[in-house]
Amino acid sequence: MRISRLICYGTVLLTRPRGNLDTTVVEVVAEDGTVGFGEALTHDGFYIEGFPGSVRAAVRALAPVVLAHDVFDPAGLNEAMDVAILGHLPAKAAIDAALWDLRGKILGQSTAALLGGFRQDTVPAVRQVIGASSEEMAAIAVDGVESGFTHFQVKVGEDPIASAKKVHAVYDAIHERAQFITCDANRKWTLAQARLFLNEIAKLNVYFEQPCDRLTQLAELRRISPIPMLVDESIRGLADLVDCLRLEAADSICIKPARVGGLTKAAQLRDLAQAAGLMVMLGEPGGGEIAYAGLQQLAATCNPSSLICASSASTWHKFYPSMKSLAVTEGGKLERGRINISRAPGLGIEVDRAALGDPLFIVPN
Repeated sequence: MRISRLICYGTVLLTRPRGNLDTTVVEVVAEDGTVGFGEALTHDGFYIEGFPGSVRAAVRALAPVVLAHDVFDPAGLNEAMDVAILGHLPAKAAIDAALWDLRGKILGQSTAALLGGFRQDTVPAVRQVIGASSEEMAAIAVDGVESGFTHFQVKVGEDPIASAKKVHAVYDAIHERAQFITCDANRKWTLAQARLFLNEIAKLNVYFEQPCDRLTQLAELRRISPIPMLVDESIRGLADLVDCLRLEAADSICIKPARVGGLTKAAQLRDLAQAAGLMVMLGEPGGGEIAYAGLQQLAATCNPSSLICASSASTWHKFYPSMKSLAVTEGGKLERGRINISRAPGLGIEVDRAALGDPLFIVPN
């Protein structure tokens, strides 16, 4: 079976002073009329490679490749997209997710069933802790545990000593009720700054997430760190994870489909990470319910003993109540800090077409 049309949408999920959340949605239509959706958000190029315009241009350029391939050839399609365009992983991720949604709907199977099978129906959701002061962040964390969350990602990255004080405040407030706390610096520090921070939080039962940009820096830190190291943005594909394992740079990995090129490649990273004994965390750079529905299907396929937690669009809506919803029904319902994953066909989500707006382009037009 072939794809008859590819449709691309662009929609602003949230308007805010420091920059809008502008996401890209891909719809694919099979010869029999079945449709599938995928989504990718880049944060305007300051977080991962690409920005909304480049994602959409890459989707348009890749559309002939998609239309030329059989729906049930995910490996062949991904190889062909990589040959056609180097990089541009968010665009490939949106296309790849749309095809997995489509395959599941045609076969009457969940994407999780097709990506390796359901290993679990419910997974812990991670709650981000972001604030200007130690007191504000501690209050956010306490609200999280009182809402049922047990897994937390504390955002740091400014002055290392000030960041450490925030982590201590959060830790003191919730550690007796939390199962997992990671300190995420998003590559903002030099090796020296990361060492300063590590010295200040070394006795806490937390993870240290991607403080520096390069794997060699993470490996250097891991050699002296008494707490587990979590690698995130440094992993864009299997070769990066092989390098990470060779360098012994991390104890755990955060896999984001939009950053690595889609669910097909994310599942390969899942398998290698689990085989190597790494703990796995699943996230996305952001986006609406379509992106997170794919992520949650992947979470269902992970070994329960290896998966730490996964992200949910519902936590974004809690931080930003005015954020646009792309779904009539979500692929994973958030209840008391846990995501209950849908077994419905495809990504398990019903898309709100009105929220997508008018198409940017249709191929063939």
